[in-house]
Amino acid sequence: MKLVLDKKFNNIILIYLIAIPFALIIGDFAINLVIYSLSFLITITLFFKKDWSFIENKTIFLFIICWVYLVLISLFIHDLSYKSIGKGTIFGFNLIFSFGLAYYASKIDFNNLKFFSYIFLALTIFIYIDLLYQFLSPEHKDLLGYPVTTIKEYTIFNQKFKLPLRLSGPFEGELVPGFYLSSMGFLSILLFFHLNNLSKKNLFLITFLIINFLFVILTGERSSIIMSIFFFIYFLIFDNKLNKKKIFQLFFIIALLIGFVSLMPTTKERFADIKRWSSWNGNIYESFKKTDWGKHYTVAIMMIKDKPLFGHGIRSFRNVCKDYELHRTKFEQTGDHPLDFMISRLDYIVSGCTTHPHHYILEIISETGIIFFIIFSCLVFRILKNFSKKNNNFNYLSHGTFSIFLSYLFPIRPTGAFFSSWYGSFFWILLAFVIFSYLINNRNNEKNI
Repeated sequence: MKLVLDKKFNNIILIYLIAIPFALIIGDFAINLVIYSLSFLITITLFFKKDWSFIENKTIFLFIICWVYLVLISLFIHDLSYKSIGKGTIFGFNLIFSFGLAYYASKIDFNNLKFFSYIFLALTIFIYIDLLYQFLSPEHKDLLGYPVTTIKEYTIFNQKFKLPLRLSGPFEGELVPGFYLSSMGFLSILLFFHLNNLSKKNLFLITFLIINFLFVILTGERSSIIMSIFFFIYFLIFDNKLNKKKIFQLFFIIALLIGFVSLMPTTKERFADIKRWSSWNGNIYESFKKTDWGKHYTVAIMMIKDKPLFGHGIRSFRNVCKDYELHRTKFEQTGDHPLDFMISRLDYIVSGCTTHPHHYILEIISETGIIFFIIFSCLVFRILKNFSKKNNNFNYLSHGTFSIFLSYLFPIRPTGAFFSSWYGSFFWILLAFVIFSYLINNRNNEKNI
């Protein structure tokens, strides 16, 4: 009877595994439904089975402190708002989702896991085809009929072409397929190769990863391109079999990818902003502060200075940022005749307001404070350290998922909102797959997978 129930539960987890990538494409409601319904199911299962042995006691203790602390500051220190209290309360369910999904997914039959890898990779390939169709079609609509509006005219070989600066693919107008591919795209390839005994075919694996990166370039998303480059750096440098050949591969791949970035007129334009920043007064830092990102970051830093310990409340940036003004100065030359030239100083005020700071570290600290950031960072570090210690044998799945997770955390790039439903869910999903890769590796040390 117990075996039958366990098998049924594993089948339910398999359904959730398959649902995750589809939910990310559908949007916020779908991914919220998947994460919180599964975390609720796992909580009930763990409560009745009383089996927490796969989580270290100190990790559980740190997790409880982190969750209770966030709920308390949301209730008693931050302004009482539905979003702040709600996000603080459900925060712990995200971590239960990561632990539970990883633990129970690692117990699924391998044939079923292979089936999941086929569907996961097939969805990634569908996104490739959809993006290519949207890029090449005259109306720049994808296969589902979703249009993209970022159309600009480019001259290529003395011929004028209208091309989309950024693509949306099947994400219904949201300009995010590059971020999906720079995380879930790489993950689908690594899972497929590992679960189907193809990990030793290094050339094919690297080729598929490069193809995925080329489609990230096609989307025109700068942040996702940066994230993908650092995935390759982490993936090759932290390989325990690193040698001169690997180093050569690393430089060759990076040079190849940068070459593609410079050849694509749309992506080339996207990265031209960096050159413009450096040309303003010759000071990249001061120039960057004038950009939209620089304005958002400046406001976030001002918010942190005002409430460094506890922050202003989860999802409060969009409201609190209105209280901060950025004072700027510019000098203008006036007069029509050289003898009449005058340099006048103009002081003006600009806004750095938006929905979130576009940097996850600044978002966490400005909204929840430095204390929570330290506790949360210690918790994540302990989870990764605890499971990596149990990972006895090197394989490309555990190494690759960890590299994707590190590239997600890479701080020198703009990011989505950490406390949002869509972008924030990637943190918990990737964390789940990092833990899963360690558990599945240890489970099958005796099997040749």
